[in-house]
Amino acid sequence: MMKLRRLLLPPLLAALSGIALSYGAMNPARADSPSVSYELAMPRPADHVFTVALKIRGLARNETVLQMPIWIPGYYANAQYGRNILRFEAHDASGRALAFRQQGQSTRIIDTAGISSLTASYDLYANRPADVGTQLAMQRAEINGAGAYMYLKNQDGYPAPGSVSLTIHRPRGWDMVSGLLAMRTGDDVYTAPSYDVLADCPTELAPHFEKSDFSVNGILYHLSVDGAGTYDMKALTSVAKSVVASEVKMMGRPGYKEYWAMFETVDLGGMEHLNSSISGLPAFGWEKTRSRDDADWDTHPMNAFALVLAHEHFHSWNVKRIRPAVLGPFRYDQEVHTRRLDVAEGLTEYYTYVHALRSGYASPAGAWSLFAGDLKTEETTVGRRLLSLGDLSWNTWWPNDDPWIPANDYYDGAAIMGLMLDLKIRHDTQGRHSLDDVLRYLFHDWEAKAVDQFRSTGGTYGDDEMPNIITKATGDAEAGTLFHRWWDTVELPDWNTYLSYAGLRLIKRPPKSGEADLGAQWEEIGVPQGVGYKPKPIADTTWGQPTLTPDQVMIDRVKPDGPAAKAGLQQFDVIVSVAGLAATQESLPGILAAHKAGERVAVSLMRENRLINTVVTLGQATVPKNSIEERKDATVEQRRLRADFEAGRPFGAPEPR
Repeated sequence: MMKLRRLLLPPLLAALSGIALSYGAMNPARADSPSVSYELAMPRPADHVFTVALKIRGLARNETVLQMPIWIPGYYANAQYGRNILRFEAHDASGRALAFRQQGQSTRIIDTAGISSLTASYDLYANRPADVGTQLAMQRAEINGAGAYMYLKNQDGYPAPGSVSLTIHRPRGWDMVSGLLAMRTGDDVYTAPSYDVLADCPTELAPHFEKSDFSVNGILYHLSVDGAGTYDMKALTSVAKSVVASEVKMMGRPGYKEYWAMFETVDLGGMEHLNSSISGLPAFGWEKTRSRDDADWDTHPMNAFALVLAHEHFHSWNVKRIRPAVLGPFRYDQEVHTRRLDVAEGLTEYYTYVHALRSGYASPAGAWSLFAGDLKTEETTVGRRLLSLGDLSWNTWWPNDDPWIPANDYYDGAAIMGLMLDLKIRHDTQGRHSLDDVLRYLFHDWEAKAVDQFRSTGGTYGDDEMPNIITKATGDAEAGTLFHRWWDTVELPDWNTYLSYAGLRLIKRPPKSGEADLGAQWEEIGVPQGVGYKPKPIADTTWGQPTLTPDQVMIDRVKPDGPAAKAGLQQFDVIVSVAGLAATQESLPGILAAHKAGERVAVSLMRENRLINTVVTLGQATVPKNSIEERKDATVEQRRLRADFEAGRPFGAPEPR
């Protein structure tokens, strides 16, 4: 999943991956092998209510447990999707009502002693348009399987194995886009090889989509946009094809046989799936001029489109097929923790930048600016001196309330660490190997053990296995050791040591003398958040703090012992005015720029419905502006290493050994 950035998306936050087939080792012996089918209807879209019928045949159990997932793989938050069930009932084959009891918010336990078949039906309220949301409205239906389909739960907590079918009763004249189209077995009937695969095929239905198809190496890709805007489908298609082709070239081949890239012009993040992705797309702003030297998410809608597609599509390998061992098959009824989201998401973020460069979408200068931004985040985020990338990965289900603890820094942090590790491997092996080889090594393992395009027992790794895998794939044992130090401790590399291998260096340009600093960061409330990728929390995390109107300024972080802290400003204070001028998102930066470090300025703020007036002595700005630039004294070997990196050489794909 891509993480949500300041203005345009970057979602996880995601990881619905290949499904291991060795159920005999995972599931206790059963007396039944039930068949499962679903029917989804949407008779009144304006009511935002789906009707779902779940039919089970071949039962032989005294109690049948139906479970609505509490989370969607790739979005690590306990959402209790059963909360949206409005009505639930169950009947046997003769139509007799079956007794059931509710356990928790998402579980129904049905009395099925002597019963071989049942039909459970429920109404599901759905009006959350999001990359992990489910919505039914007059203009669209969006179905995320884990938020819509209850599953037959076995004693071990996993969904019952076996294929599942889905019949969709859609409104007359509505079109459909979904990875399910690769599994069509009848008119609006789709059969997935397992519940995991069904849940991993989001579906969009609407009266109209903007569509475009293209092919890469004989594989068909479907690009669709739901919603009006000033985007150009021809331009989107050209960029999409170049990005996908670059990633396929690196990995050798995709795991899927057909792919759907779905976009909506609403406030979404981005979410990866086995043969599809669903993301947000800015509706407007496309008329602005774009420079290849500026690939930042926030500066042009096409940057957001290219980067979110690069991220989510690369997930079709890294997370969906190459994955932490605990991420598939899935326990949808409990939290599933791993320290290696910093590989699943972080290295995907790394290759997002890499393929912006290799596809030709971004210039080298544009790509290096992305890395320089992540490097700045690593150096200036206080919490990264306390928690490793692995710690942040493990804790992502319930992030720390401390705003200086970067809940999703395993994206940005692991991206810049990935660059350092890649340059290290290329240097140590004289260009024979790279970090690319590690991903190809794991994908070959997935392919070797695959049963179909979705499921395999290969491609997995435990939380402590990456150093050994890196050594096997590249022969660079020292790089494997550095993975442990950079991912599982708070140690930061000497950036210039590794950048120098590619004839590059980090330049830090300090702020001008006298440049004022408030010593606080504020929320960008009211700023349109289009495509971005830091996952939004499902629950409200302001804990009763003020709800702001557009363009108000609420303090998000206060620098310890900084000017704001010394004046008594704190998190959730709403700044009303500075130096007698109204403070808004637009005005505050300019107000501060008009003053010098050391000046005392009057600040008015609202705190719990009280107006507070204070004086802040502005400090000297200290955070430098980072850039990664070419060294003038770079050697021929260093220039060659950088050229190989930018082109994706070598193209060899090591086999597992």
